[in-house]
Amino acid sequence: MEKTLAILYATSEGQTKKIADHIADQLHRYNYDVHKLKGKSVFTDFDLKAYEGAIIGVPVHRGEYPGYMKKLIRHYRDELHQMPSAFFSVSLTEAEEDEMKRQEIQQIINRFLSDVDWHPTVIASFAGAVPFSRYGFIKKLIMRSIMRRRVGEVDVSKDYEYTDWVSVDEFVDQFESHLAVARAAGEQRHPSAP
Repeated sequence: MEKTLAILYATSEGQTKKIADHIADQLHRYNYDVHKLKGKSVFTDFDLKAYEGAIIGVPVHRGEYPGYMKKLIRHYRDELHQMPSAFFSVSLTEAEEDEMKRQEIQQIINRFLSDVDWHPTVIASFAGAVPFSRYGFIKKLIMRSIMRRRVGEVDVSKDYEYTDWVSVDEFVDQFESHLAVARAAGEQRHPSAP
């Protein structure tokens, strides 16, 4: 039986895509064929049932996730509940040491998952990045101001990445263990003919 997984993601400056790419590379170690799709390009006739499991990754901006990802998850909710599924959130706030801020992100995640009525097998939150090189003039000024308040003076000619890749790998390992359990249970229910 072919081991195929879907990774559906939203991205604005590219960090969520970079994390999705890394997750796909790690899943290849477990011999999974991984199909990555940008959430905006997933059509309603996309067949999620063709996959053994799914991962959805979404960035948080100003305390919100993109509305189209909410619609996508609601549309595929039944399929997601019938397979191992995982959710990862990406935000700059996750990089902060402030426990109150991290609790706010957890509340945003909980509210989002409750709103779409989805119960993923594995949930994680990763710190994002500040890619000044991808920003226009106005956004660069806004992000410089935000970064000054958080970490002090920053060099806007550089990009800053805060993603903890070890945590991303742990997320992959945790999800793969759920996939292995589901696969073993499926093989017991449907043993192959000798």
